Amino acid sequence: MIIRVTAAIAFFLCAVPASAGEAINFGLPVECKMGSVCFIQQYVDQDPSAGKSDYQCSSLSYDGHKGTDFRVRDFVDMERGVAVVAAATGTVRATRDGMPDVSVRRVGVAALLGNDAGNSVLIEHEGGWQTQYSHLRRGSVAVKKGNRVERGQRLGLIGLSGRTEFPHLDFAVRFEGMVIDPFTGLTAPGRCGTSDNPLWRDDVLAAVKYVPSAMLAAGFANHQLARTAAQHGLYPRKTIAKSASALVFWVEVMGTQLGDQEELRLVGPDGKILFEKVETLAKAQAARYRFGGIKRKGPSLAAGRYVGEYRLMRNSDGKLTPAAEATRTILVQ
Repeated sequence: MIIRVTAAIAFFLCAVPASAGEAINFGLPVECKMGSVCFIQQYVDQDPSAGKSDYQCSSLSYDGHKGTDFRVRDFVDMERGVAVVAAATGTVRATRDGMPDVSVRRVGVAALLGNDAGNSVLIEHEGGWQTQYSHLRRGSVAVKKGNRVERGQRLGLIGLSGRTEFPHLDFAVRFEGMVIDPFTGLTAPGRCGTSDNPLWRDDVLAAVKYVPSAMLAAGFANHQLARTAAQHGLYPRKTIAKSASALVFWVEVMGTQLGDQEELRLVGPDGKILFEKVETLAKAQAARYRFGGIKRKGPSLAAGRYVGEYRLMRNSDGKLTPAAEATRTILVQ
């Protein structure tokens, strides 16, 4: 059986009386450390209009999003291999494998032929529940239709197949065909950030706590670096030669919000600020890539230790407080 996701298939997020289904509790569907290697970048869209809202009434979602996106920091993590596992015991109802790991920005939506979920596994659980695991790495699907799987059993690896621009698992939950947010369960949240009936196991709740913003990666390059190259780890990590034509500090941060203040600077060996940019952000972004630095003047860059600093500042009760920050050093020799 082939999992096919098309625009004609619609599932709707709605409140269902808790008595309507048997209780189910999910384990973590990925085997990685949350908050350092894996992050939840996007949640189920709670807004029935053309807008977007996650269960905290914030912006980590997009219009019509029906799953929870567990992302890794970059392609280096994806290539190392991050396991996707069954969140609960059940029976495999469908799988797909063989689709390439390539950004939809590169191939276009039409090339997917409606297979937006990419390499996927669909599991049916007791009581009318289903979970779907999408965007798996090509060749990694480890189960077949009809297999009985236990909670924690490996299904595949996080990948980049289907309609996606970054390596992640889209974990979708459905009850009798209706989209359910595992953070709110069968009843919609009564107010922002609260839920009496989350579907996560108690030991998982702390690991999946809401993190609105986080640093994904930061580093240096000896030239202006494209985002995809940075995400693939193509930059010097410890030292840069004095003969380099430039010294560039770059960062990728998750969950910027409208009105945040962004600070990016490069400090030289003598403590002087060589590059600085402070900007108030005009829109929210799921992930944001920024860079800045200096070009070499003369025969060589000054030798010594340079410091790159990034801070994302957010207004909290009238005060700007850090929402995400990073400091990195590089030796020019």
